[in-house]
Amino acid sequence: MAQNRQETAAAVFQAFRNSGFSPSQAQALTAEINRENSLRPQFLFGTHTDPANRATNVGMLSWQGSRADEVTQFLKKRGVMDDAGNITPGFDALQAQTDFIRQEMETNPAYARTKETFLAQDEVDPTTAAEVLGDNYIRWRRTDPEYSGSGYERIAEGYELLGANKDMTPAAARVQYGLGDRGVGAPAEVLRAVERGDMTKSEAGRFVSEELLEGIEGGSAYDILKGEEDEASFLDKLGGAAGALKTAGLMDAPEQRRVRSLPTDINRGEQNVGSRALQRMGIASLA
Repeated sequence: MAQNRQETAAAVFQAFRNSGFSPSQAQALTAEINRENSLRPQFLFGTHTDPANRATNVGMLSWQGSRADEVTQFLKKRGVMDDAGNITPGFDALQAQTDFIRQEMETNPAYARTKETFLAQDEVDPTTAAEVLGDNYIRWRRTDPEYSGSGYERIAEGYELLGANKDMTPAAARVQYGLGDRGVGAPAEVLRAVERGDMTKSEAGRFVSEELLEGIEGGSAYDILKGEEDEASFLDKLGGAAGALKTAGLMDAPEQRRVRSLPTDINRGEQNVGSRALQRMGIASLA
C-alpha cells in the first residue's frame, strides 16, 4: 500500500482524519500506532500473540479479549476481514479500524475519560494525549520504567514521521508545496497541504502515490476542472446546472407587459418646428 514508513504514517493519519478526528488528535493516534507496532503492515493488517499474556492481538491497536471480538465483527461487516480472520491489507482496512476506534471512544463507557479529555479537545496537546490514551484507551504500561522510555521514544518518532513538529504560515506552506524549490516534507504533510487547499491533488501526485491520495475525501476545484474518469466533464456539469435552473424556472425570460400597438400612420408636422427646437438648444444652423 505504501512505499515507506512515512507514507504508511500518512495513510494512517488520513484514515483518522476521515473518521472525524482533528489534526492534533489524528497525529497523536498515529504516533500511538507507531509506538504499538512501528507501523509494520504485518501488525496493522494481522494478528499476533501477546508475549505477556499469550492472548491473540488483532489489528493496529492489538485489540484482545472482548475488544478483539468486537473489532473482528466490525471489520467483517465492513468487508475487510474474511471468515478466517484475515484482514485484507489496504486503505479500506485502515479506515475500518480508525472508524472502530472512533466508535469505541464515543460509545463505550469504559473510555469516558478519553471522550471527555481527548475527543472533546480538537487542539489536544501531545502530553495530554499520551497520558489519556495510554492510561484509559490503549492501556499500555506507560508509567512502567521497563516500557515508558522506549514507548515515548516511539511516540516522538511517530510525530516526526508525520512532520508534525513544524510551524508554518499559510503563505510559507504555499511556497513549499506549490511554487518554491524547497522540499515538500513528509507524505503526511503533503496530504495536509491538499486538505487545506495549499496544493491540489494533481500537484501532490508528484510526491505521494495515487493510492494514498485516494484516501483524502473530496477534491480541489482544480481537480474537478481537469476532470476525473469517474466524473462528468466540467461542461457537462454546467449543462446539468443550467438544466436544473431551467426546471426551477430561474432561467425563463420575464413575462413582458402587454402594450397597445403603436400607430403606423405618419402625421404631417408643423412647419419650422425643428428649427425652433434647435434655436432653443442654442444651435442656430446645421450648416
